[in-house]
Amino acid sequence: MQYYMCYLFAGDGELRECVNTHGPGASDWLATMLFDTFGSVVLVWIAFLGLPQTRTHWHQNVSLHGSAPVEKEEVYCFFMKGIVRKGGRLRFLMRYDLICFISSFVILLPIYFASAFHAFSTIDASSKIVHAKQTVFWCRILYSLLSLPFVIFVIPGLGRVLTHSVTTGYDSTGACLEFTFPDRQKREV
Repeated sequence: MQYYMCYLFAGDGELRECVNTHGPGASDWLATMLFDTFGSVVLVWIAFLGLPQTRTHWHQNVSLHGSAPVEKEEVYCFFMKGIVRKGGRLRFLMRYDLICFISSFVILLPIYFASAFHAFSTIDASSKIVHAKQTVFWCRILYSLLSLPFVIFVIPGLGRVLTHSVTTGYDSTGACLEFTFPDRQKREV
């Protein structure tokens, strides 16, 4: 939208200056943009690597699934120990996400360096930073577009069917249970 606003309201010859001063990422710091971009991917991978170490708290009197199955823990990811089977098909989606992230930078960084090599000899340091910010912005846009297949999990009801997950909540003792609404009689008392 910021690019369009610059195109719409900038006069002749002022478009590039408008994009450099008011365009996407112009008000952000380059370091925070990079931290945000890499941080979002790193946090997802930390959560995924922790998945085999999760524990299920089974309560036979409230669980619909019976008693907990006993599974063997193995070492994975060099030193972490857990049940490697946990995560199932999510592993393929995580690999796809990593490929999308790497692809977005592999595609746009050569463009950045090619244009930088050509133009950097004649522009000042602040313009180089603006150019880097715009490159990071477009890397994030490309990564977002490549991540569109994950939108299917956000559709209400469909995410539960695809992931076979159950909505959970905590009871008064802190145990994680399948979510149920409280009885009306208990609420009225």
